[in-house]
Amino acid sequence: MSIPTIYSLAPLITVIVECVLYGAYVVIFGLAIWIMPQKFDVPSVKKFLFPIIIALFVLTTINIAYDLVLEVYAILYAISSPKEKAWIIAGQIINQIAFLISDILGDIVLVHVSCSILEVV
Repeated sequence: MSIPTIYSLAPLITVIVECVLYGAYVVIFGLAIWIMPQKFDVPSVKKFLFPIIIALFVLTTINIAYDLVLEVYAILYAISSPKEKAWIIAGQIINQIAFLISDILGDIVLVHVSCSILEVV
């Protein structure tokens, strides 16, 4: 069974780019986990930034895994908009919640760093 190109090419390229960027993120995450405890012996880094970095990595991993599963399903069953199964809808909701939590965590780090910079100046 051949898959029409219109169904698989654009989303497949998107997933490939996501996977390449995720690979770079895994390397950066590994470096951060390795370097932060050695270079920054500050309690706020260990108690505040370290858990946030780990939480962001877990949320990104959930997002990538869901995107890969959804793309494999879409290619195997040759559908352009897979919105008919309950697990797909649940996965989309989980993806949106993960994005919201990631956004909030990123904003918390930005406000924390901004406030600590303003205190120094």
